[in-house]
This record gives sequence, C-alpha cells and structure tokens, in this order.
Amino acid sequence: MIRRIQKTLKITLLLAPVIMILALPAIGLAYTRTLNATKDLVGEAVELALEFNSETGYGGLIHNFKNAVLRPDETSYLREAQNNAIRALELLDQLETLTSDTITARRLQPTRDMIIAYAMRLEGLRALNASELSAAEVDDIVRYDDTAALNNLQEFQNEFIGRLQTEMAMNIRSMLVWLLVVELVGTTVILGIGYLLYTERKKRNARKLLKQQEILARERKASDELRRVNESLNRFSAIAAHDLKSPSRQIKAFSEMAMSEDTTDLERKEYLDAIHESASNMQDVVSSLLEFSQRGFSAPEPTTIELSQYLNELTESIAQQSGRNLSFDIRPTYASVQADPALLERVFANLIDNSKKYVPESTDLTIEIVHREEADRHVIMLRDNGPGVPDGLEDHVFEPLRRGHSAKEGQGIGLALVRSILRAHGGNISLRNDLKPGAAFEFWLPKTAA
Repeated sequence: MIRRIQKTLKITLLLAPVIMILALPAIGLAYTRTLNATKDLVGEAVELALEFNSETGYGGLIHNFKNAVLRPDETSYLREAQNNAIRALELLDQLETLTSDTITARRLQPTRDMIIAYAMRLEGLRALNASELSAAEVDDIVRYDDTAALNNLQEFQNEFIGRLQTEMAMNIRSMLVWLLVVELVGTTVILGIGYLLYTERKKRNARKLLKQQEILARERKASDELRRVNESLNRFSAIAAHDLKSPSRQIKAFSEMAMSEDTTDLERKEYLDAIHESASNMQDVVSSLLEFSQRGFSAPEPTTIELSQYLNELTESIAQQSGRNLSFDIRPTYASVQADPALLERVFANLIDNSKKYVPESTDLTIEIVHREEADRHVIMLRDNGPGVPDGLEDHVFEPLRRGHSAKEGQGIGLALVRSILRAHGGNISLRNDLKPGAAFEFWLPKTAA
C-alpha cells in the first residue's frame, strides 16, 4: 500500500510541471480570446458610432435638413436627409443589439426620438417649402433642439466604451490571478510531494540504517559471545584436563603398586581403596563437566516471571530441603522479569548452595535477597551472613573448577554455571566484596529478553 502511494506521488510529481506548462498557456489563450472578443466589440461599437455621427452630423441628417430648409429649390437635400434618417435608425438598432444592455439601450431613446422627430418634419417640409413662407419662418416652424440628443449619444459612447475597458481590465486581472493560482498550486503540489517523498526516503534510509545497526550489533554481540564461549571453553578444558590428570595419575600409580608381587594383601587393599577414591573424584569431575556443558551453554527460553511470587515459592522449597537452620529476608518489588524459569532457578539454587557450603553449620544461615529496578535492567543481590570471599579472588570465583577455599567440597562449577546462564540471558554477575561481612553477589537481567 505504501509503495503504491509512493508510486502515485512520484507520477504526480512528474506530471505536475507538465500540467502547469499546459495550464498556463491554456489560461492565457482563453483570456486572450475573451480580450480579443471584447476588443472587436469595442472596435465595432466605435465604428458604428462614427458612422452614426456621420449620418447625423455634418454632411448627414441635421446638415441636409437645414440645407433643405434654407435651399427649398434643391430637393436633393430633402432626399439625402430622408436617407440619413433611415440609415441612422438602422445604426441605432445595431448599436442596441451590439450592447445587449437594456439600460444602455434605453438611454439612447432621446437620440432615437431626435431622428424620428427630424424624419417626421421632413414629411411636412415639402409643403412648407411650397408655401409663401420665408426660410426663416419655415426654420422657426421645423426647428428642433437636438442638443440633448447629441449629448445623450456622446454619453452613451463614453459609458459603453468605459464599460468595455473596465471589462477588459477585469479580464486581465482575472487572467493574472488564475495564472498566479495555478503557479502557486502547482508549485505547492510539487514542493509538497517532493517533501513527502524526501521525508519518506529519509525515514526509509533511517530504518535501513537502524536495521543495519541492529544486525551489526547482533553480529557483534554474537561474535563477543562466541569469543567469550571459546575463552571459557579453553579455560574449562585446561582446568578440566588438570583436574582429571591428577586422579588418573594416582589411579595408575596405585594400580601398579597393587599389582606388584612385593605388595602385601593389607597394602593392596589400601591401594585399591585409594584407587576407588581417585576414581570417585574423577567421576565427580566428569559429572560436573557434563552439567556445565548441558546447562552453561544452553539457550534460554524466557517467559514473564512475577518475581515476588517466584522467590517466595522457590526459597520455601529450598528451606524445607536444606536440613539446617536457613531463613530468607526477601525484599523484591512487584516486578516482572523476562527469564527462563528453570535456568533462573539454577542461578538462585547455586548461589544459595554456595552460601550453605561456606557458612558453618553451627551458624544459623540467613540469606538476604534484594531487588531494585534501573532504567533498562533488573538488579538482584544475594547476601549471606558467612565469612565472605577472601580478597583477591573476585576475578576467579566465576571460573569453572575454581573454588574459593580448596578444603571445601565441590568441583567449583556452581558460580561458573551461574555466570554462563546470566550471560546467555543478556545479563551478568559480580562479587560485591565491599559489603562485608558475608558474601554478596549482585546480578542483573535486561528488561527486554536477549
């Protein structure tokens, strides 16, 4: 849908200049025709007015009428005057038809009345000229005051031409306005569509860049994780080889001594017991290695965990199975975390087992669990009331097959497994040796599942 809209906008952007190029001449041509028509109307009206003036003015109706009065013997003036009157009325009809303005046409009525009046006097002029009356007496009888009619004709011409000039000016202004509107609308459309396409392309490039950055970040994270895993595996394999070499060497040495002919039955029994103990140690190491490989490098399947309820149920179960005086001080908020429930249980269980291992059984074990929420992560701290971790071991307690106190039981897998699980979730863990007495471990989980 978005691509279809973008395609339509691009086509519109290409067509808009073409439409503008075609629209501007079309508007100009249309108004040019209108102006030419108005110009022709003005020219025709002026031509009719000039001819009317010629038919009524000097050499026309009034001139010939006066000559017919003054020169009664010359009948041609009378005949010419009659022809002038007929033609003048025809020209008035054409002017009225041309203007098609009834108000303007009515204003020509005094002029028409004048021509009709002269035409009617022409009918009686023959009889008057044949009488014994002098030219002055005849003139007094037929005289007609044409001043008002002539002024009416002049006003009509001025008004009509003025209206046409006004109409032409309005047409020119309208043409300019339309040209400006088309130009503004076309320019606005072009700029608007261009801006939309530019904005969309900018957003698309931003999304593409963001996607590339996300891919790069994931690749970098995967690369860092792979490097971390390789480093852990290298350390793990080196420590495992070291821890397996010692019992295997002991088994070999004790078995050679047990097979010696000089060995007594009592000594052979002691050697066999030593072989059994070394094999058991080797079996413990192998079991620890299997657990670490199965859990420490497994991919989590995060779900939403209500932390308060989850910790209450988990610690209650651990306390019932501990076999010693064990209490918890839990202060979580009512927060939800994204984590694999089984793997998160292993994290808490291993940290609590670590406390049980190093806090003497004669001491009532108390474990404090505190949660706090930061901008982008959940932070959880477990702190016991034991002797704590000796200084200098902060960087080593999370390595596999390393133990805080060599005299304690276990293979040193628990804390290494905790760190591996948390890193697989996108989090991590650290030892807070600044919160003595007791051992304090602080780990965090991202608010968004890794």
